[in-house]
Amino acid sequence: MFSADSPWNTPIDPSRVTYTAPRTIENRQFRDTALANTWIQEEDLLFKTPADAPVRKWDYETFNNGDKDVNAGRFSHSGTLNLATPESKITHGGDGWLIFTDLDGVHFWETWGAHYDAKTNTYHVAYIVKGNLKNGTGWGKDGAGVGIRAAGASLLGGLILPEELNNLSIEHALSMDLDWSQLKEGKEPTDQYVFPAVAPDSDSLTAYKGTIPMGARFALPHDVDLSAAGLTPEGLAVAKAFQKYGGYVTDAAGHTASVAMITGGTKQQIANLYTDANWIRQHLVMVVPK
Repeated sequence: MFSADSPWNTPIDPSRVTYTAPRTIENRQFRDTALANTWIQEEDLLFKTPADAPVRKWDYETFNNGDKDVNAGRFSHSGTLNLATPESKITHGGDGWLIFTDLDGVHFWETWGAHYDAKTNTYHVAYIVKGNLKNGTGWGKDGAGVGIRAAGASLLGGLILPEELNNLSIEHALSMDLDWSQLKEGKEPTDQYVFPAVAPDSDSLTAYKGTIPMGARFALPHDVDLSAAGLTPEGLAVAKAFQKYGGYVTDAAGHTASVAMITGGTKQQIANLYTDANWIRQHLVMVVPK
């Protein structure tokens, strides 16, 4: 998913980054299980829209037409869209997440605060984003995001798909959540995030109490011998992705340090990932540009 030059699809070049020392404050806070439990985020985000999907009415509060990254921030308010909508389950509790592709096969729709009114056969949504699955980067530009993540990233960024777990091959960076106590405090929002993020949470100035900026990249150092770690097949696939591409902090979650987000995994695959999640977390370090 996304363009070849997207940060999600860009391998780490060890000659261009510094792997920070394990004892830096950022890495100690990242690994601190007293601040956040180790987690694998599971979401029902199988999102392909069939050609015969019914057209539904979407009443929105805010629409971000982030068709391509250059259009990010073209906002409209209090309007209506008529969209071919699959019979998908709105997920993530009251956050009302839903993702579905456009029938053109290039774009997708991503929601926050969505709910369905069966009486009127209408969806209502607080925030809906139109993204470009092929030509966009999945991040954003000039302070305007192209997704509902706090960092301005799309929910599709870093998402591990069923076929990737089945094939034990994940060729992209991963998405990570951290607790507010780990995320970087600051006097201005611009102090609290780094590229490729374009923003922190709206309440970041009061909520963030730690040292790790939104958008921070974590990775397994290239000299870590994964073959000697005793990981399950699924855990090894995730570890290899962290070693080759790393993972980006994209959101906040209460008392949670999520090292991967998956959709459609089997019970055994999920169990295997939980078996290895803490080992992965305890060996990750933040990487910074040289």
